[in-house]
Amino acid sequence: MRRLGGLLRRPPPPGQAGPLDLTADMRRPGETPGPGAGEPADLERLSREIGIVAAYVGRLKGDIGALKPGELHLDTLPSARADLDGAREATRVAADSIMAAAEAILSAAAAGDAAGAAAVAERKSMEIIEACSFQDITGQRLARAASRLFAAERRLQRFAKAVRIADRAEKFDREAILRKARREVLLLDGPQDPESAIAQDDVDRLFG
Repeated sequence: MRRLGGLLRRPPPPGQAGPLDLTADMRRPGETPGPGAGEPADLERLSREIGIVAAYVGRLKGDIGALKPGELHLDTLPSARADLDGAREATRVAADSIMAAAEAILSAAAAGDAAGAAAVAERKSMEIIEACSFQDITGQRLARAASRLFAAERRLQRFAKAVRIADRAEKFDREAILRKARREVLLLDGPQDPESAIAQDDVDRLFG
């Protein structure tokens, strides 16, 4: 350390404008170098500070590794999205089959042929029952997607807690504000849970 301090204060080579004093950056504004300036005490303090920064960076790298961002990006989130897409498609196919069977039953009944209508109703009823089995497939897919999303949520929570990240205020977003205002005015919140949804009796009293 003492040797390094001497090198930092070595007189400049011939023709150089000023002394090569790299320890000047460690002095306070207006402070002039005095006896012992830039000695091992200053270098030791700088070394400790660099060590603290290096330890923090190392811990941060470990926390990022525990987050497993590659696995989230390449497996967890894509798999959850695939399960959600599969559940949506299975629901759509089942709904189309059920509606088509119901329309066939209604058309057969309207034709006036009781025997034919009964046969159609029996056959289409079996199709409706088979289509209703979609709920088992979608239930499995949704449960798997929920499990993956919950795992990702827990990782993000642990990472945020480890690095002490606080939510930053969002920048002004005019479109987001307009969408939120439109939802509030038109009550466009989509399907709601029974606990938070408006009761039908309340709606009837409002318009009654």
